[in-house]
Amino acid sequence: ERELQDAEQEFASAEDSLHKRAERWQKIVNNTTEKLNAKFSSYMQDLQLGGEVKLKATGKFDDYELQVRVRFRESSELSELDGNKHSGGERAVSTVMFLMALQDMTTSPFRVVDEINQGMDESNERLVFDRVVKSCCGDASKPQYFLVTPKLLQGLGAMRNDDVTVLLVWNGPGTTTKWEFADILAHLSQNTLGATTPTGTANSTAIKRELAAFQSAGNKRSRSEMT
Repeated sequence: ERELQDAEQEFASAEDSLHKRAERWQKIVNNTTEKLNAKFSSYMQDLQLGGEVKLKATGKFDDYELQVRVRFRESSELSELDGNKHSGGERAVSTVMFLMALQDMTTSPFRVVDEINQGMDESNERLVFDRVVKSCCGDASKPQYFLVTPKLLQGLGAMRNDDVTVLLVWNGPGTTTKWEFADILAHLSQNTLGATTPTGTANSTAIKRELAAFQSAGNKRSRSEMT
């Protein structure tokens, strides 16, 4: 009988401890969801859209899930993001905004995103790019961001930022026979700096000279690798 009482007390103590830990965990999850919802809603509102993140806490912990609800028209109600109901562009915008909100709550020295602008219309692509720049520029404490994409829209206002650097991959077959990269760089430099003087010609000549040396070194490496 004594052993039975001890076992019952031990079970009650363990059950009470588990209940308290579950309450603490639930509180943390609720607070995290509220913060995530506030950021996601704010980012969607910046795009003149609606959005919220809700925790569906039903059943066991394994059954808990986050629900992303969005609205793309002023007259409509918030509805759960769904592949059958929302277009590819709508899903892309919602997913990017959710990931940006989620990343704001984590610490990382750098982040890499690949082709997040695919499937978006022009207006949403511009707004999303602005959001990316705001999330990584203007503050040394913000993480470095690598955005990999086969294309970018022309006239992106967010590109005019001292913290934004554009790296062009120029090693595809035939690129040097179809385009003069030095002329493109000189043209971009003149447009950016407003250069209308002979300095632009000098810059173009210097760029061509440096590019020729770079291409020559690259060709030598390519030949050595082939042999």
